[in-house]
Amino acid sequence: MKKIYILFGYFLALLLPQTGFSQYCTPVFLTGCTIGDQIESFSTTGGTTNITNNLSGCSPGNYVYNSNMTHSSVPTGTVNFSVTAGSIYMQQFAIFVDWNNDQDFIDPGELVWSTTTSVASTTGQFTIPANAVTGTNLRMRLRSNWSATVTHPCNSQTYGEAEDYNLFLAGSSTNDAGISDIIEPEAGCVGLHPVKVQVENFGVNVINNVTIHWTINSSLQTPFSYNQTLDTAGGLGQSVDTVTVGNINFINNGNYTIRAWTVLPNSVIDTTNYNDTSSATYTGTNYPTMTLGLDTSICPGVPVVLTASSTSPDSVNWSDSTTGNIKSVMTGGLYKATAYKNGCASVDSILVTIHPPAPNVNLGNDTTICYGDVLTLDATTPGVTYTWQDSSTSATYPADTSGFYSVIIEDANTCKSGDTIRIYLFQEPKVTLFVSPGTSFCYGTPFNFIANGLTAGSRMYQLVVNGVNVGLPQVGNTFSSPPIKYGDTVRVDMLTDQCEPGQYAVPSNSLVMLIRPEPKLISALTADTVIENTSKNYALAPIPGSGYLWRVNGGSIVGDSTTFAVKIDWDGPNSNAWVSVTERDASNCSYENILPVNVISIIGISESALISLGKAYPNPASNEITIPVSTEQISDIRLGLYDITGKEVKTIFNGTLSGNRNFVLNVDDLDEGLYFYQLISSEGHQRTEKLVIRR
Repeated sequence: MKKIYILFGYFLALLLPQTGFSQYCTPVFLTGCTIGDQIESFSTTGGTTNITNNLSGCSPGNYVYNSNMTHSSVPTGTVNFSVTAGSIYMQQFAIFVDWNNDQDFIDPGELVWSTTTSVASTTGQFTIPANAVTGTNLRMRLRSNWSATVTHPCNSQTYGEAEDYNLFLAGSSTNDAGISDIIEPEAGCVGLHPVKVQVENFGVNVINNVTIHWTINSSLQTPFSYNQTLDTAGGLGQSVDTVTVGNINFINNGNYTIRAWTVLPNSVIDTTNYNDTSSATYTGTNYPTMTLGLDTSICPGVPVVLTASSTSPDSVNWSDSTTGNIKSVMTGGLYKATAYKNGCASVDSILVTIHPPAPNVNLGNDTTICYGDVLTLDATTPGVTYTWQDSSTSATYPADTSGFYSVIIEDANTCKSGDTIRIYLFQEPKVTLFVSPGTSFCYGTPFNFIANGLTAGSRMYQLVVNGVNVGLPQVGNTFSSPPIKYGDTVRVDMLTDQCEPGQYAVPSNSLVMLIRPEPKLISALTADTVIENTSKNYALAPIPGSGYLWRVNGGSIVGDSTTFAVKIDWDGPNSNAWVSVTERDASNCSYENILPVNVISIIGISESALISLGKAYPNPASNEITIPVSTEQISDIRLGLYDITGKEVKTIFNGTLSGNRNFVLNVDDLDEGLYFYQLISSEGHQRTEKLVIRR
């Protein structure tokens, strides 16, 4: 279904006018998020205020400005975030921030994060630049796309969604310290606990001393004098430290609030107060009880149920990250369970050991016996007891009729093993073959060859296509979608001994397969290379009664796209371009033929000095040319010569290169005309230059 939407969106994009944008442009989507391509949730951490937007779904118009949601921080701080796509399609994501508040997202550095592959959910972070505008809300845009990397905040996409949020940056004062978190205690578990706080330098000066005040239920405790050095955020030293300021004793069901704040950083007044204070609230809670019982032993492959007995816990977590009071295990080891109650935890463990496995018993492979024969099945094993399918308890069993025979042995640890064998009686060998759904079906439809062997003797089945065995003989009588072509003749041979001393083949009836339509190469090509901004014709061999639908990526179709041949105008350079045609025959069977295309550039690219492609000399050339290449690092490169149609006529070099090198190429064997030589590196650098050959 997604392919249909892509096709519709592509033609619609050709009809829409291209428009500019200003003053926070509105992102353009052809289909948007209406079929599940939405941003499902977005949240941030690490700020003084954070964004939480869960289960947001598809926004009306595929775009929304969540003006009531703001992440607050300071310059050079870090914004941590998580984003989740909808449940139907994975997405690629990007985040843009208008750092200079000029009402757009296109300045350098304003694309702050993006993915390169589609994901269901991901986390990330970006750092706020020191020169970002402070004291006002900056616009932050999150954009998704189903089919490609997001590189622009507003351009036209077929699928996806965009959501805008606020990012507020408070200015930093000269001497600005604060308590950014209450680290411990993590919960109000009954007993004595240290109180640890996180003191942080938010200012532009190094902090050498600061006083920490703190209270328990508004009761002032002994202040703590911090005399260590806190560097500025982004400096070489630490700007955050964890400090133990005292202790607190929790009593069951008691309510407690710890509040901590800083005063007089560097012995001067702190004029920025919004980040001075942190607080945490607790309820005194008894530790829950927890027991897993006594250590135990089990037989291999036999599960044992472990039960965590605890008094009304909030949750029980096992050491392998599973949860719940009950856990079924089949492997040995030390299992640990932790019961939690209001953040307080109690732990118990149990050791599960595995008995040695019971001895193996093997009754042999399924077999065929002749009428009147008796096959003695032998399960003899020292130190075990036996139970056969009819409850008999001997070590051996006489088998003289067709059917299933089985035995279970049990050792001294009550561990068991067993085996089953099927006995057949000889019948006259015959085999018939039919195919489901039929001998004529659409290309790509699953099908099965099913051989019905009319014998209970020992047998194998061999698939034969056009008189040649395909694969090895197999026990099963079904061959699922083997590799066959239109018009192949197929049969299945049954291999059997039928109580004879040697094995021989019994052939089935033969079937002629008609698989429609036959896959075809577009213009007899497996791949194609063309020059940018050129046109080329492509075709399939016409079949009476067939219909055609052409599609293209990286170019546009000129004229009718529903005939057996089309003309395509190719766009700019694109190594992932393609052209495809879906052929639908008179029986409504269809097959998509795809031709990958490399659209190459005729203009050199020189944004990076890491790799340089020099001018060939002499140019024009008649018999021999020299092409200079230089690199500033070790690179894997490919250097080739192409004619005006984009076909590679010579591979000049394909390997690893470092430094400067002149490649000498003889062109005596080439016709006069315009050529192009192109260099492509493994890092993605590409250079192309013209060459004229003249006699």
